[in-house]
Amino acid sequence: AGAAPLAASMPQEAPQAVFVEGAGSEAANGIYRLSGNVKHGAPVYTHEDCSSCFTLAREPSTSSKTGKTRHGWLISEVGRPLYGAPTEALLVPTSGWRAFTGPPPVPSVATFATPAAAAYEVAEGRRADGDEALASEDWPAARNAFSAALE
Repeated sequence: AGAAPLAASMPQEAPQAVFVEGAGSEAANGIYRLSGNVKHGAPVYTHEDCSSCFTLAREPSTSSKTGKTRHGWLISEVGRPLYGAPTEALLVPTSGWRAFTGPPPVPSVATFATPAAAAYEVAEGRRADGDEALASEDWPAARNAFSAALE
């Protein structure tokens, strides 16, 4: 089943942005924005750098043994599940992620009320990395961290 337009049944408190970092699949890392669609009763997110490449969405899985359907959240690359978190929750989980076809490590996931809040958090993290590199006089790492904070 495809994604439906944003529906009134979607959780009201759905975060507008999700930050994925530390995944073994580097391209999957970044900020995912609310797409405006709902799939399986939950919001669908797309990667801000490649919305046609990476999605974060709730998907069903039916057991071949029991016939019971359970849900989980998947970070997928063009439909291929890289990482997933089994849960019936309608909001993106921040823990419980596992690698499917994506290489380890599994990502850290954080949710934000707005894309601006997610971008600020990313920039602050990079700035802190730059400050740490400066303190240890690692000039190339400091330059890279501060440059990444501005991207």
